[in-house]
Amino acid sequence: MQKISDISYESPIFVDENATIHEAVTLMSKEGKTFVLINCADGVGIVTDSDLRKKVLLKRVDIDTSVGAIATKNIKTIEKNDFLFNALLMMTKHNIKRVALSENGSICGVLQDIDILGAFSSHTQFVARKIELAKTADELKAAMADIDASVKNLLNEGVKVKHIIKLVSELNVRIFQKVYEWSFAPHLREKTALVIFGSEGRGEQILRTDQDNGVIAAEGVDESELATCAMVFNDTLIALGYPPCEGGVMAKTKEWGKSLEAYKKDIYDMVLSPSEKSFLNIPILMDMKFVAGNEALADEVHAYLVKKLSANPGVLARMAGGSLSFETPLGMLGGFVLDKKEHSGELDIKKGGIFPIVNSVRALAFEKNIAAVNTFERIKELNNASFIDRAFAEEIIEAYNFLLEIRLKERLYKIKTGHAPNNYISPARLSKLERDLLKDVLKTVDKLKKLLFAHFKLGYLS
Repeated sequence: MQKISDISYESPIFVDENATIHEAVTLMSKEGKTFVLINCADGVGIVTDSDLRKKVLLKRVDIDTSVGAIATKNIKTIEKNDFLFNALLMMTKHNIKRVALSENGSICGVLQDIDILGAFSSHTQFVARKIELAKTADELKAAMADIDASVKNLLNEGVKVKHIIKLVSELNVRIFQKVYEWSFAPHLREKTALVIFGSEGRGEQILRTDQDNGVIAAEGVDESELATCAMVFNDTLIALGYPPCEGGVMAKTKEWGKSLEAYKKDIYDMVLSPSEKSFLNIPILMDMKFVAGNEALADEVHAYLVKKLSANPGVLARMAGGSLSFETPLGMLGGFVLDKKEHSGELDIKKGGIFPIVNSVRALAFEKNIAAVNTFERIKELNNASFIDRAFAEEIIEAYNFLLEIRLKERLYKIKTGHAPNNYISPARLSKLERDLLKDVLKTVDKLKKLLFAHFKLGYLS
């Protein structure tokens, strides 16, 4: 339903029908146009670069011939304030690439099919196609810019974040698959599995923050070749705009680019002899998602992790206890508890709300042997398993969606104002309704924490 007037289109250029073809081409070249409008006695016509090839060059027509002789008469016209869809429909119906735009009875512009495609370029189906057709890093980077535009458009149109992240997650996966194909030779793709972790693995990363990925290799894969390909993979993503992971969770590191047996050994050690680092790495593996290559390798790692955690419930309980590590930023009188140092007047929405939901739901889902990785899906499955009732499940889903939405808006605001996006939000920039909703959401977070505390008997853990 977008209006034609809302997008970019070409300004018109005119010549008289008695002007020569040479004069018309000279004007086209000077103005950088692929067309020229022809003022004819019986209306307005058009000559395009395609006409010049077919009607002049191929037929060897003298360039001093009147341009009116090769013009297409009675060019199709549509009102400038009409809908873009109607212009597309007109082009499709008449098999043409351009229509003239009119305003108050006069031609004010020319709309080309490429202008319409440009307007639609941020629509996800077009972005997916651009990713598929990309042959170079620059072409892939252009598609990624369209993903960012899609996020802003969908958010402005009122689409819920939980739906936006599904689309963005799928597009990001396609990018990872493309880069994996560029980086790993065919014989290696049969013996490796590319996996992603963290918010990428859960399908909940909207704006690119940092990379969280790994490679699982079958036995016999040459370690140096694996390391070289993984390096190319990660460095290509960095060049495309995916920052490196500060914690080193990337395929090119030895810790996350290794054999199936090495993954199993590390899981065994983390679960049977847990250390502080174990409780950082176990959640990473719990959010693992297969992307490309040999899926059986990823399935085996996941199955082994489930088996070991199921046999050692105390580890899962301690991991769940991480949800209580950060205080909910609500004061006793109902006001927000704000940072008084570097982020004065702001609160950390990740520590205060997002992480407790993600971590709590993840721990509960693993205990119930729920295969879903996405937090929204895990919540639904916990309801299906009758662990939480439908009303509370919907309450958590809406709370999580709201937290992701206000963080996204704040990040977009900071990018727009030249600041680095982070997990801090300013309640002062929220509307009164949003501030009230945030308070209710944080109460829901506290409610979930209490459920977790009681279920895993966290008060008994040393």
